[in-house]
Amino acid sequence: MRILLTGATGFVGGRLRAPLAAAGHEVYCASRKPPPRDPSWRRFELDDESSIEAALEGCEAAFFLIHNLTGAQEGYGAREIAGAERFARAAAKRKLQRIVYLGGFEPPPEALSDHLRSRLAVGKALRDGPVPCLELRGSVIVGDGSASFRILRDLAARLPAMVLPAWLENRTEPVAIDDVISALVAALRVPLPASDWQDLPGPEALSGRQMLLRTAALLGVKPRTMPIPLLTPRLSARWLWLISGVDYRLACELVDGLKRDLFAQRRGFRALAGLPAPLPFDEAVRRALAEERQRAPRSPFGRAWEEVVRRVSPR
Repeated sequence: MRILLTGATGFVGGRLRAPLAAAGHEVYCASRKPPPRDPSWRRFELDDESSIEAALEGCEAAFFLIHNLTGAQEGYGAREIAGAERFARAAAKRKLQRIVYLGGFEPPPEALSDHLRSRLAVGKALRDGPVPCLELRGSVIVGDGSASFRILRDLAARLPAMVLPAWLENRTEPVAIDDVISALVAALRVPLPASDWQDLPGPEALSGRQMLLRTAALLGVKPRTMPIPLLTPRLSARWLWLISGVDYRLACELVDGLKRDLFAQRRGFRALAGLPAPLPFDEAVRRALAEERQRAPRSPFGRAWEEVVRRVSPR
């Protein structure tokens, strides 16, 4: 098929292009500022329906991998929904066969953060459009470049002792980035007579504390821990920002998303698509850490800090 891949420079989209091409698809990437003189890239503005139609010209399917993780601007949720509706209309005008969207697990109503609410609403807007849309939903994605995994990795590597807020006892089902990519590729071939959604859980239900300590073990450290039930989500976000350096708004969204247990509701997609069982959490972490080591090294200060923690941490 001829595919339009939006979000092609992001954590997931950047990894999806090569597997799609390996599966025999012709892939066009879409961004606001495509590289000059590269025919495999197309200009794309989500607030400009005519540019969406132009980017979709000749395509049979599209991946919608766009969302504002930090919610930096007021009213971003409404703008994201409007963008999804424009995309669905443009896809219908270009007579696409399907849209594939990557969203997030649906939590209980009392635990619905602004970020998760927006992602679910975008999925609904796409599924309500004229073109069949398959929405795949995940939770924490384990891979080098994932914001959630970066926080886990940095906390584990940089703190010989840490306080554990109560929200770290809540559980979810983390999934390896390799399993997300294989599911997205498979989403083009499964039967889709009408719009639908499916979850992409990993094989284990783990608390934030368990993920943190198991990541630390794979890094060769064993931090001392102490539960602090009164540490609020906002203070927790400041703590994550201080240690990991992630955007504070991003840290707030990630903490808000773990205020309650967050589990899959539908588990049959991998069997439907003929995919193998998902990778165990520890193997997903090993792969992420190995990929990290192959990239450009961290700052000298960061490396020195982590080496001190490794030396003082009990084995």
